[in-house]
Amino acid sequence: MNNSLISNLNESIEKSKNGDYEDALEICESMLSIFPNAYEIYETRSEIYHKMGDYEGALSDLEHVIALMPNEVAPIFRRGRWKLELGHYLDAITDFSKVIDSNTSYFLDAAYYFRAEAFLYCHEYEKTLNDCQQVPDDFFIGPNKITKDELINRAKIGKKPGKDKGTLFNC
Repeated sequence: MNNSLISNLNESIEKSKNGDYEDALEICESMLSIFPNAYEIYETRSEIYHKMGDYEGALSDLEHVIALMPNEVAPIFRRGRWKLELGHYLDAITDFSKVIDSNTSYFLDAAYYFRAEAFLYCHEYEKTLNDCQQVPDDFFIGPNKITKDELINRAKIGKKPGKDKGTLFNC
């Protein structure tokens, strides 16, 4: 990778960390005019958009990354996470399924966990339980996510006969 590109990306990342999103985005724009096919710029800008809460911008840039690097799993996984955050559960399931099908061990536990969560929101309780079986018992995704045990408990409650399935969310 070009030293100028590295330096500018690092500067953009630092500005973003400090909340100076506009300057961070300007650096990315400037670099894209020089390196229009540098996936790293789109990845960086996607992260900035995500931090700003601009999910459409973030997802649009991830599409560029995926087009430039079609065999990479990381941007597909990230797109699945963000689609899950947006409540686009079927799209998230599709992305996590691609990650699982790739059999990339680094992402497998998390992909099964997040796909189970998306299945839960779609009231696909059996699929939620099946995916939870693939997640290690000690798996921890972060303090703001429900545990594997909670996913299982919610799926079991949802599976009870006569239970109203409620509204399906983007499923």
